[in-house]
Amino acid sequence: MNQPDTTDTKGSKTRGRILRAAAARFRRQGYVETSVNQVMRDAGLTHGGFYAHFPSKEDLFAEAVRQATDESGDGLESQVEGLQGAAWVEAWVEAYLSDAHCEHSEQGCPMPSLMPEVARAGSGAREAFVAGLARRLERLCPRLPFEREEAERRALSAFAHMAGAVMLARALDSESSATLRGDVSRAVKELLLGQRDVNPPRTTGEES
Repeated sequence: MNQPDTTDTKGSKTRGRILRAAAARFRRQGYVETSVNQVMRDAGLTHGGFYAHFPSKEDLFAEAVRQATDESGDGLESQVEGLQGAAWVEAWVEAYLSDAHCEHSEQGCPMPSLMPEVARAGSGAREAFVAGLARRLERLCPRLPFEREEAERRALSAFAHMAGAVMLARALDSESSATLRGDVSRAVKELLLGQRDVNPPRTTGEES
């Protein structure tokens, strides 16, 4: 009886270890400050084995962005598992803006930590980022009380508000950070649950 070939399985596991280490290191330290050697050390591997799995650091970054988006999205959703309707949305917003999410960038959403670098990176990283965001929208939009187009508009606005809040909160003192995140939490919940307009009407006197 032929024995199963375990070469592909081992290679897949090793590649997964590298990706998980890279996703954490890039989120914590950024693209420029992260070296391939650091990633391989985090993964418990030698530098020489890197190019058997990835052509370059840029390719690793693109895959790590995808990995980070999936990891963080699944992690946040696991915190609100079992909830439905408005309760799910409210708890999801609170989880995103929580102390834990702000304090552990290596485990969190890559938007607050990697958006500027993704914008400057090659097409692979940008495509991975957009694809990851699309997957998160697919999970969020059906839970909102709107038709798909309106739900997506509001969800994108919510992500922009929350990612910006987390980015800013990480640079503030604890009291200012908590106040900011509380204000954004309330605004985003209103936005996602239909109590606030994405494009409020202009007041008299504003330019058209």
